Amino acid sequence: MDYRRKHMSPRVTFAVLAFEQEAYIEEAIAGAFAQDFPSIEIILSDDCSTDRTYSLMRQMADRYSGPHVVRHRRNEYNMGIGAHINSVMQIASGDLLVAAAGDDIALPGRTRRLVAEWEATGRKADLLCSAYYGMSELGELQGEKSGLPVGPLALETVARYGHGVVGATEAWTRRLWNRFGDLPAGTVNEDQVLTFRALLLGGILYVDEPLVQYRQGVSKWIERGEAGRVELQRRNTRLARFSAHNARVARADALELGRADLLPLLNARIAEAELIALIQQGRNPSLGELFAGIRAGARATRVGRALLRTRVPLLHEIALKARRLRNSM
Repeated sequence: MDYRRKHMSPRVTFAVLAFEQEAYIEEAIAGAFAQDFPSIEIILSDDCSTDRTYSLMRQMADRYSGPHVVRHRRNEYNMGIGAHINSVMQIASGDLLVAAAGDDIALPGRTRRLVAEWEATGRKADLLCSAYYGMSELGELQGEKSGLPVGPLALETVARYGHGVVGATEAWTRRLWNRFGDLPAGTVNEDQVLTFRALLLGGILYVDEPLVQYRQGVSKWIERGEAGRVELQRRNTRLARFSAHNARVARADALELGRADLLPLLNARIAEAELIALIQQGRNPSLGELFAGIRAGARATRVGRALLRTRVPLLHEIALKARRLRNSM
């Protein structure tokens, strides 16, 4: 990078990524348009919604007459979160990409504050995040919360437990993308993947100021009774699979950067997630599968809780198998 480029303000892309969010997308776009950082590129991107999300995007882009450059696009098919982000990164021109979901609202100073803190620290960090205001489905503010829900993030802790920054507040560098490439197929929790990648490189910058109104609880309602229990079990199975996927991605990233020392932590996380997914599916793991997972470093307490959440008979059957095995020895 030459001297002039280094001391110029960074190019910034502000991306609003949406899917089936017609009820909220206008507020999200208004937040993007209101950014008070000069001349940013705004990309409004829809993941092939079947409702009016993209139509509203296009209408607002066509009416916009402010200082920012506004582009809108729509995927030809529903890609999912990771692939959707990849498609936006292919056309974004910014040195820094500030991400926003189609149901959240960015405060006007969000981009300016993130860039100011990034510049003040020499642009070292590759992932930026901030505090936020929680917001209900109806738009009622619920107080200030941290974008680092488990506190400061250490590489080893993230490797073992898969913690990530709050995705609603994140921004990342083009440098991070150039080093690791696209998010792997099947990625849903991009915040966990990007958190680990950033810690392998330039680190994370946290701005302790609410810069986003993060809408929570949308589309997460689960019925009571048997239908609710089945849906909850399916959701927990998906979460366990996502955790295993993220850990495998992290393992590949660690190997690429020569961090074999992190493999025992990552392997333990994979074993735990796979075992919990097995239990959530309603399948009774064999003693071999259960103890192999524990030996690999899976936390026995989490596995036990998963067993108790699904079907107590599973735990009972495992106890009977253990007793028969012990009696035969």
